[in-house]
Amino acid sequence: MWATLDFEASGLSGQSYPIEVGYSLPDGSANSLLINPLTAGDPWQHWDDHAELEIHQISRQKLHEEGLQVVDVCQHLNAVLGKYELVFCDSQWDLFWLGRLYHAAHMRPSFTLTEVGLWLL
Repeated sequence: MWATLDFEASGLSGQSYPIEVGYSLPDGSANSLLINPLTAGDPWQHWDDHAELEIHQISRQKLHEEGLQVVDVCQHLNAVLGKYELVFCDSQWDLFWLGRLYHAAHMRPSFTLTEVGLWLL
């Protein structure tokens, strides 16, 4: 059994950070979580206005008001995805965002995220 995971980010650069994570499970259920960047140990600053307007359409204000703490997001992902042998993403960026998220929470994921394209080879 496997699950999928996808991130939205503040932009596409090394200074960007995850702002939303979503996953889907084998039973067809899915969930997404907004991430409050102010709760990262070293608050994330970089923001790409183009990404907000043209890609994810999530404002900084919405993240500050509705986003969950970084630690809470990691704990939730570990609880839900830790029981799956395979958790897939569709790009190297998702691997990068996962690392940035868990580093900020001083935690480790209880699951291994694999780019689906590498698994299919």
